[in-house]
Amino acid sequence: MGIDPMRRGYSIGFVSLFSVVLLAILSIFNGVEAANRQVKKLLPVCQDLLSRNALTLPTGDRNAPPKNAMDCFRRVQELDFTNRTAEQGLAIIEKRYEKMAENAINAGDEAKAKLYINRLKSVNYEGLIAEMLERKLLGKKEQEQKKEQERLQEIQAAKQRKIALAQQKAQLDKQRQLDLANAAKLKLAAIEAKRLLALKKQEEQKLLAMKEMQKKKKKVSGFPVRDPFELESEYQQRVKDFLRKVNDNMGVEGYEVADVVLDSRLYDPEKGVFPIKLDAKPWAVDLLKEVNKPYFVLSRDEARKLFKRGTRHKVYAKLDSANLLHGLFLFSEQNSFKVKSVAEGGKLDWQEPVTGMLFVWVPNGCFKMGSNTGNSDERPVHEVCITKGFWMSKYEVTNKQFRKYKPDHDSKVLGGASLNGDNLPAVQVSWNKATSFAQWLSSHGNGKFRLPTEAEWEYAARAGTTSERYWGDGEKEACRFGNVSNPQKSSSFFIPDPVTFPCNDNYKVTAPVGSFRPNQFGLHDMMGNVWEWVHDKYRKNFYEDSPRNDPLGPSLSQYRVIRGGDWKVKPSGVRSANRDKDTPGFNNGYLGVRLLREP
Repeated sequence: MGIDPMRRGYSIGFVSLFSVVLLAILSIFNGVEAANRQVKKLLPVCQDLLSRNALTLPTGDRNAPPKNAMDCFRRVQELDFTNRTAEQGLAIIEKRYEKMAENAINAGDEAKAKLYINRLKSVNYEGLIAEMLERKLLGKKEQEQKKEQERLQEIQAAKQRKIALAQQKAQLDKQRQLDLANAAKLKLAAIEAKRLLALKKQEEQKLLAMKEMQKKKKKVSGFPVRDPFELESEYQQRVKDFLRKVNDNMGVEGYEVADVVLDSRLYDPEKGVFPIKLDAKPWAVDLLKEVNKPYFVLSRDEARKLFKRGTRHKVYAKLDSANLLHGLFLFSEQNSFKVKSVAEGGKLDWQEPVTGMLFVWVPNGCFKMGSNTGNSDERPVHEVCITKGFWMSKYEVTNKQFRKYKPDHDSKVLGGASLNGDNLPAVQVSWNKATSFAQWLSSHGNGKFRLPTEAEWEYAARAGTTSERYWGDGEKEACRFGNVSNPQKSSSFFIPDPVTFPCNDNYKVTAPVGSFRPNQFGLHDMMGNVWEWVHDKYRKNFYEDSPRNDPLGPSLSQYRVIRGGDWKVKPSGVRSANRDKDTPGFNNGYLGVRLLREP
C-alpha cells in the first residue's frame, strides 16, 4: 500500500524542525557550559584582586584579563547575572569605598573623600550611599570653615586684648616712673635738708667745744706710774681719773697718744699703698706695745687730706683693750679718721716660709655681692658679711711655688708659648689638686690654708668697690690692672669671641704674677691672667637663698665655682661678680689657684 505524498511531506518537515530545535538546544547548552567554565575561571581571579584591594583600579582592555575586582565581578555577572559571589564581591567593594570615604571625611581630607565617593558611584550608579556621603562631606566642610572662621576671630580678639594690655602696661610703667622720679626728688631733698641740719649741728658743737677748751686750758701730766706699794685697785682708779681728766680737757673722744708721721718716700701710688708710722708719746709706749711695730695703711683720700696740712699730726684715741689689740681708732686734731692695722709682726705682707708666698691682710666687712646687670646666676644682688678678716695670697700661685709640693708639675705649652716659667701662674691644676696643695701647706704648721669661699673671693676682689671691676666700669684702663683679651692677642692667637678690651697689655698668653697694678687691698691679678678655683660648689640660683654671714655655697652639685676670668675671655667675663664652673677633676691652661690663710 502506498504512502500519501502529503503525509510524507509532513513527516519530513517535522523531522527537519526537530533537528533544528535539537541543534539549538545543544548550542545553548554548550554556551552555558562554556560560560560556567569561564565563571569558574574568573571567580578566583576576582577574589585575589579583592584580597589585594585592587577594587576599581587599574583599568584594562576588555579583551585582556581583568586587573581590578569590580571589572572582574562584572564580567562574571555578564556570564551569569544570578551569580551570588559576584553580587557579594561588588557589595564588599561598595562597602570598602563607603568606609574609606567616611574616614577621609572625618579626617578632613576633602580630596580623598571625593575620590572615594566617585569610585563608589562607579560601583553603584544609583546607590543612595554616595549621595549621603556627599551631603556629609559638604556639611563637614562647612563646619570646618565655620571653625576656621571662629579661630581667626579668636586670634584677632586675642591680638586686640594683647595690644590693650600692652598699652595699659605702658601707661602704668610711665606713671610708675613718674612716681619714682618724684619720690627720688623728695628723698634727695630730705637727705640734703638732713645733711645741712647735721652740718649746722656739728658747727655748733665744735664752737661750743672750743669755748669750753678756752675756759679750761689745763695741762695734763703724763700717764700715771704705779707706786710699788700701791694696790692694783687704787692704781686702776687713778688711771680712770687720769683718763677722765684728759678727755675733759682735750675736747675730743680720746687723749693724745702719739703723732702720725707721714713720709712720701714710703708711698707707692702705683700699688695703692700708703703706709704711715705711729710715733707714740713716751708715756704711751707701754700702752701701745700690743702693736709690735705700729705701721698702718691710710686710705688715699685721708692721706691726701693730711698731707695738705703737713707731715706730722697729733693723734688721740680711746684706749681700751679691744682697740689696743686689733688696731687703733685714731683722731687727728682737725678731723677724725680711722686707721686700721694691717701688719703682723711689723710687716705689711706676711711671707709663708715653705713656698715663699706673700699674703695680704683682708679685714672683715660687709659688701653687696652679685650684679643686677650681669648673668642670671649673679642675681639677686644681696648683702654678704665676712665676719672675720683673713690673709689672701698676694699673687696667684706660681709654678715655682706649686713645684715645692709637686716637683714634676707641668703647666704645658699653649699657642707655641711655654706656660712653665717660674713666675708664671701654675695652670693645669684641678680643684682636687688645689685643695691637696692647701692641705699639704697646712701640714707644715704655719697656719691653716685653703681655697677662699666664693663670697670671700668676691669681697677680696672688690676691695670696697661697687663697680664692675676694681678699677672702675671702664674698659680702657683694663691693661693697666690685668692680663686681659685685647686686639693684639686676637690677631696673633685664636680668641673665639671677637669682643676684646680696647688696650694692649703686651702679653701673648699668661703673664708673670704681679705684672699689673693691684686692687685696693693690694691683691694682684684678681681679674684676668688665669681663672681661680674657689671652695664653693656651684648652683645657678644659690643667691636667692644665700646666708648673709659667711656663706659656704650649696651642699649638692657636681661643679665647683671658678672666678676672675683669664687672659683671653671677653670683657663680660672679667668682672668682680662673674661666675663660672667646672668639675673638680677638670684642668686646662687657663685655670689656676690662689690660697687663703685663716687668721
